[in-house]
Amino acid sequence: MKRYLLLWLTLTSALLLGVAAFNLLVDPYRLFHLIDKPGFNVTKPKADAHGAMVKAYQVLYLQPQGLILGNSRAEYGLDPEQTAWPTSARPVFNMALPGKSTETSLRYLQHVLASAEGSQTRKPRVVIWGIDFMDFLVDANAHRLTAAANQDDYRLLTNPDYLRREFNL
Repeated sequence: MKRYLLLWLTLTSALLLGVAAFNLLVDPYRLFHLIDKPGFNVTKPKADAHGAMVKAYQVLYLQPQGLILGNSRAEYGLDPEQTAWPTSARPVFNMALPGKSTETSLRYLQHVLASAEGSQTRKPRVVIWGIDFMDFLVDANAHRLTAAANQDDYRLLTNPDYLRREFNL
């Protein structure tokens, strides 16, 4: 019985480690950047569906000098690869999230700035923020309550009052 349990524990551990290693190599949300091989893991079809999660982690990895914030108009309308960006603003990261509010963009900007506080991380030198007139036609207090309850917020380094959380990503 003891031998059976040891064999079962060993095989289960090996299987779990194998699945974790495969997930690390495939990198479905482009978080680790260990291998980018065409035909294997370059295309990330599900990453767009989880933009809030993916962008919160990718911006920490990239440490951009230029940052694009806003909603879908900024996400699809402003190209971070455009050659018109000044050299001092590169790399540029498009952190705009479709369907999100100005409050959410502010939270993500706070997240980026908090990652640079007291560390080797650079703060962005250029921030382009796409703001729509419609964003200002809502009750600010109602917006704050929904922003505080957002499920994606736990990935950010700050809370809604710009207080730094006590953990590192």
